[in-house]
Amino acid sequence: MILLFLAAAAPLWSLVTQRVGGPEVPIAPEPQIIEIDLPMTVAGADSISLTGLQAAGVLGGIVVAVVVGAGAALAFAYTQLSKQVSSVTESDDYRSQSAALEELDKERTIKLRNNRTAGEVPEHKMPRWSVLSTSLLILLLVLMSAMLINSTFVPAGEYLNDAGEIASSAMPIVGGSILIALVVLFLRMRPQALNRFEATDNDPIPWDAIWVILSGMLVVGLGIGLVVYLNLPG
Repeated sequence: MILLFLAAAAPLWSLVTQRVGGPEVPIAPEPQIIEIDLPMTVAGADSISLTGLQAAGVLGGIVVAVVVGAGAALAFAYTQLSKQVSSVTESDDYRSQSAALEELDKERTIKLRNNRTAGEVPEHKMPRWSVLSTSLLILLLVLMSAMLINSTFVPAGEYLNDAGEIASSAMPIVGGSILIALVVLFLRMRPQALNRFEATDNDPIPWDAIWVILSGMLVVGLGIGLVVYLNLPG
């Protein structure tokens, strides 16, 4: 759109300037002459003179001749090569040798399969890493629960010890919980225990155990809520 606008505005602007500035005397354009030196004397001349339009025509002709000539040469070469390939592939000798080569390749493949045996499937279970990851997860849950209990029962996070000094309540509650969890994990966490748990994955859902856990969490939650309510100021 911008190019079209500029193309339409150029002659209009020239017409407006001519009307405003008055008549102008037209000047005939002089063609630019290009002198080209010849490598050898032709018809008694060492050079030729061409205008810009003639030089552009000569260059265009040279480019067209080179492109058309190169394309024709490539097309001829491609046609000849294609005919040669077709004649070779359609010959009986080539077909018989190709079939013999395919049969030889099949025989080599069969020999390789018979002489090579597949190795044993590696063990996909990594019991040590399972124990480590499960233990870290349990420690994380214990840490979060201990911090929640510490902030609930000791909101200030400090208490006075027997010596009358201010001590942090996180050490006995959080540190003690982590220590107990470490001792239990060291005594009970074994790969055999995880294998027993994994063997019961397809067993029926233990609704009784789930009910006991939910009721215990409900009792603990209500107890913590009652303690928080009683410790509210005022």
